[in-house]
Amino acid sequence: MSGFQQTAAKFLGIKLDESSTKRAVTRGESIQSTDTYVEEEPTVTQWVAEVIPSGEDIVNYIIRLFPFLTWITKYNLIWLYGDLVAGITVGCVVVPQSSKYTLA
Repeated sequence: MSGFQQTAAKFLGIKLDESSTKRAVTRGESIQSTDTYVEEEPTVTQWVAEVIPSGEDIVNYIIRLFPFLTWITKYNLIWLYGDLVAGITVGCVVVPQSSKYTLA
């Protein structure tokens, strides 16, 4: 702490923490940043255990990839005929229309 800061603190009646005035802080560090923590490198077995997904992770990935798997077991088969007609109709109308925009 500079002499001006100490003088201003005395003038304003501010009590300074003595421990912070004794140690000079360099390179923009705070006093708390001088403590170091060393983490051990993981072993190959630990790394592989963290990287390889569990069975639950694989199932969740497949369900997110194919969301129809969550409701297909509850599908009403009476709707199948209507859904097939609608799908074929959309395929017959949209596919030929989109082919005129392709570069040949």
